[in-house]
Amino acid sequence: MKELGMPSYDPEEETADPRLLNDLAVALQDPTIDISNLSVFLGQVRTAWGQFYPDEEDVFPGSVIVQNGSGSLKVVTPSEDEPVYLPDATSAIHNGLELHSKPVIAMDTKDAKRLQDHFQNVYGNGVRLASELTTRALVDGHQWQAQDNAVQLSEELPWLIPVVLSVFAFSRGQSRGVGTKTFTKAIDALRRTRIVWVDTLEAGLWHGDVSVARTPVPVLWLPKDNTLLAISDARTEVSQLSEALASIVDRGDIDISLKLVLGDYESAGEITDDVVCASLRKLHITTDHYQEVQQRWLGD
Repeated sequence: MKELGMPSYDPEEETADPRLLNDLAVALQDPTIDISNLSVFLGQVRTAWGQFYPDEEDVFPGSVIVQNGSGSLKVVTPSEDEPVYLPDATSAIHNGLELHSKPVIAMDTKDAKRLQDHFQNVYGNGVRLASELTTRALVDGHQWQAQDNAVQLSEELPWLIPVVLSVFAFSRGQSRGVGTKTFTKAIDALRRTRIVWVDTLEAGLWHGDVSVARTPVPVLWLPKDNTLLAISDARTEVSQLSEALASIVDRGDIDISLKLVLGDYESAGEITDDVVCASLRKLHITTDHYQEVQQRWLGD
């Protein structure tokens, strides 16, 4: 193929040539090319950045592929009028950018950090560093400060903890059970968690003292404070807590399962063990599983 002048790419080989990155950008913009699986394509883009090791004098891609909050991909040429974000920060910041639908260059964090100087030299103010941002919780329009009115989640919603732990231990065909270290860590995390009910809640991104974006949200998990902020409506619409609960136990993959189960309780009235077990059966979690979890939770 090389002899015929056709491009050939070795996924294990570092290169200073941006050709693969440019070709991927062209493919995304070409309406005649059907990209049937965006997840696979996104993986190829990230792999291409992982291979790219330019010297100072090497040519940098003229445009980049970015993601926004909707999960769609787009080709842009970064400029001060159309800036994009380099994902060189923590997942909390990156999640904040996704929440606010900010354009983020599709690449892994380790490669973003490695190529940071190149991006800034080539695009100047067209590329902003995610690492320069901070996230803040805004309650009733003001930055939230730790308060004494937080209550333990296990006291406020005592039925909720065994449900979360049951989904954690036995859902998605991964019957890890209750005897693992990760299950014990999940118990400890939920035991530490406090909850505060608020009237209005926003997630904010700041660059220094300048507000970059503010978005109304129903729930925010603040891991440094072990505190869950939730709007009052979430008392009855508990499925709104699912994503935050998945984050608390460090299992982002159970978010959808939790949402499915918790949605049943919104119309149940009184939440009894029978109601809980009926909802868990949707995930093939048995009554015995649930009772096993209860024993671990109440016994620890």
